[in-house]
Amino acid sequence: MNGDGHSAEPRSLHHDDMQDYIEGRLSEPEQARVAAYLRQNPAEAARVEALRLQAAKLKKLGEQILNEPVPNHLLEILKRLPQSRQE
Repeated sequence: MNGDGHSAEPRSLHHDDMQDYIEGRLSEPEQARVAAYLRQNPAEAARVEALRLQAAKLKKLGEQILNEPVPNHLLEILKRLPQSRQE
């Protein structure tokens, strides 16, 4: 800890911190801590940016797949399945 009771800047960024930062799951103070760390560590910032771009591409790919129509042969199978009871 430093003199004001806060933890000193980490020497490296934990993988979970990177993922949570990229996905926007950090609290504002934690987000600010990670952003400050990245400003001081360009190599880590480049790694996080590469991961952010990769995550964005995967998300876009997933959205494209989810938006594809269900193939007719699968729709036919679904029609033949017994309907679940609604209670």
